[in-house]
Amino acid sequence: MALPKNSASWLPIPESIAVAMLASVLMARKPYGYFVILRFVVCSVYVYLALTDYRLGENPWIWEFAMTGFICNPVFRIHLNGDMWLVLNVVGIAIMVIWIVIGCKAMDAGT
Repeated sequence: MALPKNSASWLPIPESIAVAMLASVLMARKPYGYFVILRFVVCSVYVYLALTDYRLGENPWIWEFAMTGFICNPVFRIHLNGDMWLVLNVVGIAIMVIWIVIGCKAMDAGT
């Protein structure tokens, strides 16, 4: 798990921003520019988490973060229909929420 050595300072700010942006897509129609920014933010968060887990040697989450980051990357775009992106947004929200919950439990356990 990508928690710093001093886990008392751990706040899931990047993860929370990604969840909020993904959830906002589910609530209302957005302009195309929003989706470009969404790809940059979400991809950056997933890549950051994958690299952090890799440095800490926490292998279970590395591949999930790396694959999700690849799907959301803004450079080599994957063209899917709107319904498929809706499903992927829900999956992305679920991954981030699970990550945040696990991080909070690890903080409470003192690891």
